Amino acid sequence: MNTKDLANSLKALFDELIDGAPKTGAYMLNRGDPGLLKSLDRLSAADASKIHGDGSSIAAHVDHLTYGLSLMNRWAAGANPFKGANWAAAWERTTVSEAEWAERRNALRQEAANWSKALGTPRDVSDIELNGMIGSIGHLAYHIGRRNRTVLAFLTYGRFSHWPGRRTGVRGGYSRSVRSIWLLNRGAGIDGWVGSEQSQDGPV
Repeated sequence: MNTKDLANSLKALFDELIDGAPKTGAYMLNRGDPGLLKSLDRLSAADASKIHGDGSSIAAHVDHLTYGLSLMNRWAAGANPFKGANWAAAWERTTVSEAEWAERRNALRQEAANWSKALGTPRDVSDIELNGMIGSIGHLAYHIGRRNRTVLAFLTYGRFSHWPGRRTGVRGGYSRSVRSIWLLNRGAGIDGWVGSEQSQDGPV
């Protein structure tokens, strides 16, 4: 099949996650939310290097995303980079200096720009390849959710941890810690990918 009827939509959804949502309308984020790159630019290298509840850091998640997008870009250029791919390496690089943190963010920015262009370029694909293209958007959204929970917990409690809130005994209510993070989310302008439950699995 050819992606000509999907290309513009795929690119628009990916770009919104990376660069932020317009104030006049959005599909993946809340209107006006800044997106992943601007959110990462707000963090220092020390903050990005903090180890949190799943055993990794924001710096490691950024490295993981960059590596994944680099594989997709190599695939889009005609290569088959997935055999022998080393997904584990990124999770071992958890700490960064300020210079390394800037370099890591720039690398993500470049790979994201290249993949955005690839998503917007019509191409013939198999069912599996199309699933991979669509899945790259969902996977990015997942990591934004994981990182926002981590960032907001750090801003509230001064440390990285699992999602700290718990349901209260009041029907439909949440603990004060959950509400404080939700309010911080809105005030900081960080997008709305904040769930009420913390996933207990490791890095993905």
